[in-house]
Amino acid sequence: DATLPAGVVAAWDVASAWQQQTATRGKICLNGLWRFHPVDLKQTELPAAGTGWGYHKVPGTWTPGNSCMTPLGPDIWEDRLDLSKMDAAWYQRRISIPAGWAGRRVLINLDNPKQTARVLVDGQESGRILWPGGKVDITRLARPGTEQELSVYVLALPLEPEQIRIAREDLIEKVRSETRFKGLCGDCYLESEPRGARFEDVFFKPSVRRGGLGVACELTGLDPAQRYRLRASVAAGGKTVKAFTSAAFAGADRQEFFGPWADPKLWDLDQPHLYTASVELLDSAGKVLDVTTPTEFGFREFWIQGKDFMLNGKRIHLRCLDYFN
Repeated sequence: DATLPAGVVAAWDVASAWQQQTATRGKICLNGLWRFHPVDLKQTELPAAGTGWGYHKVPGTWTPGNSCMTPLGPDIWEDRLDLSKMDAAWYQRRISIPAGWAGRRVLINLDNPKQTARVLVDGQESGRILWPGGKVDITRLARPGTEQELSVYVLALPLEPEQIRIAREDLIEKVRSETRFKGLCGDCYLESEPRGARFEDVFFKPSVRRGGLGVACELTGLDPAQRYRLRASVAAGGKTVKAFTSAAFAGADRQEFFGPWADPKLWDLDQPHLYTASVELLDSAGKVLDVTTPTEFGFREFWIQGKDFMLNGKRIHLRCLDYFN
């Protein structure tokens, strides 16, 4: 197996990783240097130590010429390996799930795996993620407070195995499709969320014309017999500048509510001001059941009025440039 050059560290430390934490959720970035082992399509089992493990940076692609990052491997790579022709590889690294996440759902979130990713924890299957990305629930295998081994098998075969090529006017032939990007090509995260009533997704909808902020929430795990409320908080510069609460509602999968806001600082092309917002899910007694991680947004609204494009109530001129001619 490959050894790292002096001064290069492959260890992952929760304290130094980018992360977001709330009272009920956590999100920790897993990007960085992973162990990497290209394999033949027939080798779907986790390779043993000493069989050709190297290193590769995530996010990134292992195909030569499409990335400035080149995988680092042992000497046997030079003799037997052509990365441009490899369609499968294993990624691996150690992770430490925070002890404070005990009792929560724990997930692996992969963005832009090319094309299929199998996720294993301590060598046990957890699930699959298909392009363009998604999450795998690893709760049953998670041991908060201890170090564990995360492995991902990436199969980079094209969605269509063959494509039509016109060789000349009188000759049409089928050729093998090629995948330009292969591997874990997007961000990777370790996440946690409540087991019971919780958010699935939150979308902020500022409106200049209505004079306020709309919030659309996708929810799950709610008890249809119970009553709930939603509370949104908006901050700028670390200080809360706006907060509003929804009316009480019975358990439902989707809720929208609106908070009037007369004087927000508007986002535009010359002043790209951003706010940070989060939403809480409260039970009938006011207990916080879930809190979303912070989301940045600009208070802006774009619409078409007759033949004009409008941004925040003012006409805006857009021009399409042809970069290819």
